Amino acid sequence: MAPTKHLNDSQDPWRYAIVLSKFLVLFVDGGMAKSFGVLIPEMVDRYDSDYKTIAFICSLHSLMFMTAPIANVLLKVMTSRTLGMLGGLLASISIMCAPLANSVFELGILISLTGFGIVMAVFSTLVTLARFFPKSFIFSNSLTQFGIICGVFTVPIIVERSLEAYGYDGACLILGGISFHAVVSAMILRPPKDLPSSTEENTQLMDTHSSGDSHSTIENEKHQGVKSFILVEEPLCTLVVPAVFLANYVFYAWLLFLVPHAEGLGIDPSRAVLLSSIAGIAGTFGSIVFLVLLHFNYDSTIIIIFCCLVSTISFLLDTLSSTFIFLAVMAGVQGLALFVVRTISSVMAKLAVRDAQNIPSALSLFFFLEAVGVGAGDTISGHIYDVTSSMHAVFISYGIALVVAMVNLIISAILVCYKASVKSDS
Repeated sequence: MAPTKHLNDSQDPWRYAIVLSKFLVLFVDGGMAKSFGVLIPEMVDRYDSDYKTIAFICSLHSLMFMTAPIANVLLKVMTSRTLGMLGGLLASISIMCAPLANSVFELGILISLTGFGIVMAVFSTLVTLARFFPKSFIFSNSLTQFGIICGVFTVPIIVERSLEAYGYDGACLILGGISFHAVVSAMILRPPKDLPSSTEENTQLMDTHSSGDSHSTIENEKHQGVKSFILVEEPLCTLVVPAVFLANYVFYAWLLFLVPHAEGLGIDPSRAVLLSSIAGIAGTFGSIVFLVLLHFNYDSTIIIIFCCLVSTISFLLDTLSSTFIFLAVMAGVQGLALFVVRTISSVMAKLAVRDAQNIPSALSLFFFLEAVGVGAGDTISGHIYDVTSSMHAVFISYGIALVVAMVNLIISAILVCYKASVKSDS
């Protein structure tokens, strides 16, 4: 993909603390998102509402990743440490205050604020990680993704036990305390000491502009005003937008409909729920394999394209059988591949930019697309089922979407190789 500047990783020993910080923030994010599932029945009874409404309100936590561009703007006026600490405080205080909500509307506002706080914390640690690891960002970021897995398996158990012992109010307080760890994680963020910071580079750039005449400076500012938009400055980011959107569309919709798909095919609910565990275990294994391949310098784009192909085949074969054994095998194959495909946002944010200074803007764009994909995937999949009354049709639509994403990635890879060959010939 597109070559970036500053290809050497920082040798600052603090880089390991940054990896731990990102891991812990994702632990909080994944654990909180999964814990809402434990609290949903209590919320339904408390507000005399229905599961559809409460489920939508809880989904606002993830949908708030649409505000990543706002976090990117805030990062221009404050440090990553300040942004992350404010985000952790906002998330922690908001979820602690959730029991004080007198209506579903107020609860939705508090959960939205919780989600926005998490976005601020995740974004600040992610940008700092990119500054410490400009060369091996994909590997280091993939390593921190295990924080989500640990959070998903750990935090819901703590919240469930807290709910039994202390009730809804106590469970929210404890969940807020766990969220407060995001503040601690942000406190250790700082720029690498052996690499130039973005502030220093911007100062040098301003000095360069100021050395010219006023007319050329004004023209340059106008030109930069247009090019500062990430989709204009980084054309490859624009090119891979469909792939990023469709990959997230499929992943999150598949997560939601995996168990209902089996139940719709006549599998007993007590057995259908096992498919989530099978997919999760396979996804963990797939993530480990992905890390090993990255360690041996395999092309991450090729890996994602291959995983898209494997997932596509498994979805298109969905009509072959409705037995539990077949569905379990397919869930394992899909989990193995799709948990790698879901890394496309951070992978493309690194590979699709030419200037490392544009990585934060690319991340904010792809986080926005990820959030849109969550909402669109769940809604369109439900509409397809309402129209066709067939879960087979829903899963086949995922295969078609991944074909488009795969073709998009192949075209982008070919164009990058072509430009590289032309440049080398010249």
